[in-house]
Amino acid sequence: MARSGFPTGDGFGRNVSDGGGPINIGAPAAGVAGALADSAQRVGRKVRQMAERAWVREGEADAARVIAAGELTGNKPGLRSGLGVDDQAYNTVVRESLFTQRQAAYLEEAGKVDVANPDSEMRWSEGNAAMGAAFTPTGDAQLDARFANWRTLQDAQRLARVREGQERARIATARGSYVEAASVGRTSLGQAIANAGFDDQGARLVGVALAQHAEQLARFGPREAFTIGGIEFATDETRAGVISPELLAETFDASRREAQMNWIGMAADRAPDAAAKRAFVGQVQERWAAGDEAFVGLDAGDFDRLSNRLEAGAARAEADEAAAVRAAEDRARQLLKAGEYGDDVDMEELRALAIQSGDLGLMAEVDFAATHGFEVTPASLRTAANAGGGGTAGAGFAGWNDFLLDQLEGPGLVGNDNGRGRAQWGITEASHPEAWRDGRVDRAEAAAIYRRQYWDPIGGDNLPPELAIAAASAAVVGGVETAQGLLREAGGDVDRFLQLEEQRFRRLAAQNPARYGDDLPGWLNRIGKVRGQIGRIRAQRRAADGYASDPIGYARGTERRGALASVAEMSPADLFDGDAAAVGGFLRSRRATGQELNRRDGVPFAMFASEEVAAIKDRIERDPRAIVTLARRAGFALGNDGARDLMRELDRAGVAGGDLLLATLTLQPEAATIVNAAVEGRELKAQGAPAPDFGDDDNIEAWARSHGAAFREQPETMAAAVQVATSAAYADQARGQLRTAEYYVNSALGATRSNGRRFGGLVAVNGSRTIAPTWLEADRLDDALEIAAEAWVAADRGPVFANGQPIPARILSGAQLRAMPNGRYRLLDRMTGEPLNGRAGRPFEFDIEQEAFRSLLARRLPQSVRTR
Repeated sequence: MARSGFPTGDGFGRNVSDGGGPINIGAPAAGVAGALADSAQRVGRKVRQMAERAWVREGEADAARVIAAGELTGNKPGLRSGLGVDDQAYNTVVRESLFTQRQAAYLEEAGKVDVANPDSEMRWSEGNAAMGAAFTPTGDAQLDARFANWRTLQDAQRLARVREGQERARIATARGSYVEAASVGRTSLGQAIANAGFDDQGARLVGVALAQHAEQLARFGPREAFTIGGIEFATDETRAGVISPELLAETFDASRREAQMNWIGMAADRAPDAAAKRAFVGQVQERWAAGDEAFVGLDAGDFDRLSNRLEAGAARAEADEAAAVRAAEDRARQLLKAGEYGDDVDMEELRALAIQSGDLGLMAEVDFAATHGFEVTPASLRTAANAGGGGTAGAGFAGWNDFLLDQLEGPGLVGNDNGRGRAQWGITEASHPEAWRDGRVDRAEAAAIYRRQYWDPIGGDNLPPELAIAAASAAVVGGVETAQGLLREAGGDVDRFLQLEEQRFRRLAAQNPARYGDDLPGWLNRIGKVRGQIGRIRAQRRAADGYASDPIGYARGTERRGALASVAEMSPADLFDGDAAAVGGFLRSRRATGQELNRRDGVPFAMFASEEVAAIKDRIERDPRAIVTLARRAGFALGNDGARDLMRELDRAGVAGGDLLLATLTLQPEAATIVNAAVEGRELKAQGAPAPDFGDDDNIEAWARSHGAAFREQPETMAAAVQVATSAAYADQARGQLRTAEYYVNSALGATRSNGRRFGGLVAVNGSRTIAPTWLEADRLDDALEIAAEAWVAADRGPVFANGQPIPARILSGAQLRAMPNGRYRLLDRMTGEPLNGRAGRPFEFDIEQEAFRSLLARRLPQSVRTR
């Protein structure tokens, strides 16, 4: 409720002015009355002041309550229209609150505009105008005027900051552009001088390019006139004005030094070869010493760096040329080795490489190979193989003597051999007059001399064949003592021996060119021929090794080497996809070839070349059914024994054990169920089918491990059996017919049932599990052992005690059996677990698959032995 300036009604004022009636003080008391009046006025003023303060406090308290309520409700407090003291106090507080809130809101929004537009006056002005439009007048003139004044001051300060940011951004952008322009300018400068020659025309081209670079840099300099690199730039208000003349000069000078050194360096790089580069280095050093203008602006440190660069380039070119020579030599020797192994070699390329190498010995070696061939003939290879492989063509004294007389010396007659009289086969008249008594030296006489004077003294018969040839040949030229010294230094390495001998020849020629200079080419040619002969011996040995490692592949022959046998051909893919009858004929032919090569040349039996085996292995790995197809076709064409030979070949090539076990099971018609399930299960597993779930029972791998003693000597069999068994379990689970882990492991080991009896698989014999043959009833393996024990004792060829006495049959029949990887069984002492030994002191093993023993079991256990 609005109030007057001072209350006079029923309130405070009235209570003050009301009393018990007028007081008559009389005239004489007029002075006193005046004093009382003054006192009353003072009291009244104090009372009014007290009242006003009270009303002010009331108005302020009302304002505080309204403001607090507004903070809770979100409503802004309004102003009062009354003129009372309390109204004015109320409005003052409310106005201050509203002003503070309006300030805070404006500063918050203004901050967003400032953050969004820190360095663009135009965008800031647009954003600020849009933001300010939201702050409409409140209708209170006093509040609006105060806020407008405050806002004007804030906007001016904010605009100043934006303009400062805008200038900083301009400078930063300009400086960034300067850095980029300097970099681009250096690149352009480098391109401009890339082909400039180190001459007057090239110097002019470099000068023009530098002037253009200076103009690019000057665009960022001050607007006032300045000079960089001797080039004057007039006042220009369009320049950026962000880079000082000093920094411009520093940048330009660095670019100029770089350009000068690159100009000279690239001119050196264009020199065609190492010799030209080395000559260019000398030219540059001479011109620097003479104070050539091309080096103006470069100091001693710059020139040192330039010289180092040029020296490094020349050294690198020399190293590259040397490397190219070595590469040519290495490539030539690689081709020589390839020829030794029977590969086709381009002789023109080989000769060109030998010439590029500059090695006269290598050239002679290549000529030797071109004349005599890289490797031995099939006939000589068979001769060496039939002789047991102990001899090597060209080795021993006879081989060296033939090489020496036919290749190094020759039968030609020399009228005067360097003042030593007549010579033939390398035997001079001065050295061996006894050999020339009849006017000529025959081959036998020469051979005897060479053995007596060179071969025997260097111990040729006791040296490796290759080293003996090198040492004996060196002794003929340099003497026995020299050859013996080279032998000691080479440490048994024939290649090192020849390197040392070549170094000796080169050293002699360099130290005394007048005496030995003309001899050097002949010496190097001789070493080349020795290397060729050694390579020939190595080729024969390596050829034999290659024949043994890949009999079918080697027997095919090459364009340079004839075939050793007729080899049937068929694509490996056709083994799986081709006509079955054709595949059968191919397999039979290949098996016959492998058997013939084994019988005739003593190489291992094989049916496929190495690359064919690799292709077959790859197909099996990609296609789970492939091994089954191949096994069935091999079994049909070759019988089970021939098919197992094929599988053993694949085993040596690294075909997975699970695949080979599956192939072996394929050869058993009774195992068709496990084979089909395993193939189907592999495909399901590859498609992401869930693993077999045996519930609380052990899984397949755990069950197999629990019977690990049966696989102690052949853990790979257990791994293969687990793989096949698990694959079959996948298929059965998909059909809802999952069986026990024991069933799957036994089935993978070839166990089958017939007339209620189980054949093959794991079985306990005398307290220890082992693997039974797939053709024998599992529970009768102990009976088979008893029958075998009786036969061993009767023939006196079974296990014996440590004193050599035969072990009785009753003890042998109680032994445990351990299946071995070779398909045999080893007998173990039941108490100690140690193997029982035969008469030779080695563990006794017996072959239950032997046809005679199997026939015996068939007679003694007719219902328990399955016929083949």
